[in-house]
Amino acid sequence: MVHVAGAVRDPGIYRLKSGQRLYEALALATPLADADLDLLNLASLLSDSQKVYVPRKGESLSSYPDDGPISAAPPAVTFPINVNSASQRELEELPGIGPVLAGAIIARRKEFGPFERAEDLKNVPGIGEKTYARIAPLVTVK
Repeated sequence: MVHVAGAVRDPGIYRLKSGQRLYEALALATPLADADLDLLNLASLLSDSQKVYVPRKGESLSSYPDDGPISAAPPAVTFPINVNSASQRELEELPGIGPVLAGAIIARRKEFGPFERAEDLKNVPGIGEKTYARIAPLVTVK
């Protein structure tokens, strides 16, 4: 279920299948002629309960009059994250963990099995005491 609002002919709630993209929701809601679709990532994946605001030309997303989510970005990661099931994207949300370290965490998980303790992240090449100290409150092992 995705809420589409703003510069569309038919604002409202749309039931979509998992994995559908923003452009598919907008095809149902029908953007108005003055919709500024260049401010949105039309290829972004939608998630359940997401709200997408379609701005008009000349309007910025920051001027959106509601206090709800305003973009088609992926949903925010909820912490703590389980390092045994976290995706590459979720791991990259951790401070100091970029694509390379996120990939190393996943590779170690695949090679040696699930982490038994969060502290085992220090066995991943590139994650030392300082990096672990930054991410420790944000991770869990289940």
